[in-house]
Amino acid sequence: MARTASAMLTLVLAMASTGGIEAQSRALSRAEIQEAIDFGLSGDPQPYLLRHVRDRNGGTNDVVVAAVFTPFLRVAFAARSAHEEGRLFAPDDVPGWLVAPEILLAVRWYMGAQCEFDAAMTEPLVTAVPRGTQSIPARVVSGWRPLRVYPGASVLRRYGIHLAFTDVAVVVSYPIEFIRDDVDFLIFKHGLREGRTGGCFGRGRIPTAELESWR
Repeated sequence: MARTASAMLTLVLAMASTGGIEAQSRALSRAEIQEAIDFGLSGDPQPYLLRHVRDRNGGTNDVVVAAVFTPFLRVAFAARSAHEEGRLFAPDDVPGWLVAPEILLAVRWYMGAQCEFDAAMTEPLVTAVPRGTQSIPARVVSGWRPLRVYPGASVLRRYGIHLAFTDVAVVVSYPIEFIRDDVDFLIFKHGLREGRTGGCFGRGRIPTAELESWR
């Protein structure tokens, strides 16, 4: 049976801690919100990137699996969007849903050219599993499912986010504690070819070297 991210949060928290996410396992403070606003107004906020895993026990390459948005980044993007529209944006203007302690993953379907099945039949399923997990088909069913799933990329406009790539298939949310380098995110699509059903997989991971700089 599939496990929701919230139901498995205790297990994730029991895993080795990762310093890059500890500050956001709680709500952002007013000072941190102001810092994110300032960054959005004066800096150039960019999404963090989930990278493709070359093989189960290997490292990642430069292929982008998903763009990742933390609460800090979402506030920065919202502040930049407000500025571009000529609106004032202060900590009191930040709604609770914008700073919820969750991450948004804008997941690409980047496996099409490598997939022998007609992957356009279904939207991709996304699950989280311990790093290096084998038996992928079973894990798609039993992995940690997202809190919420939004088809396509339109939900990102609510946050003032516009991505450079246009092949986002689905946006999902997970508790922010899932930002760690010992969790893999699996992306799977069912397909059909010549009467045979099957599927194709992608696997994304946060590179360890990048994680500590995440806000």
